[in-house]
Amino acid sequence: MVDRSKVACFSGHRKLPQDCTELKANLERAIVELIERGFIFFCNGGAVGFDSLAATTVLKLKEDYPHIRLIMVLPCPPKKQSLKWSEEQKRKYFEILNKADKVRILSPRYTSTFVFGLGCNVFRY
Repeated sequence: MVDRSKVACFSGHRKLPQDCTELKANLERAIVELIERGFIFFCNGGAVGFDSLAATTVLKLKEDYPHIRLIMVLPCPPKKQSLKWSEEQKRKYFEILNKADKVRILSPRYTSTFVFGLGCNVFRY
């Protein structure tokens, strides 16, 4: 069972500005601060944009903090979630999934209102 007091979850905009330099630096700083405060689990929904940026940042930081864990909490199976994405977006997505410590799929199909019914069951393994 996951200690919920050591969990951080990421979600954000799908479209990011062309120059994300400041955003990337702020995100990395924020994650390092959480790690230094004892956070271990970093959950991510896997969407393009900010979700992907956060996941790749956690994966990069695992080099210096090997005890942290990236948990992908997907709304539906990966091929369904990425159905309308570009080939490059799919490549990055599946690379992240392959490097994640755990992938959790919450539903066999995607619906536009799925996120509103998540409740608190995300962390029940």
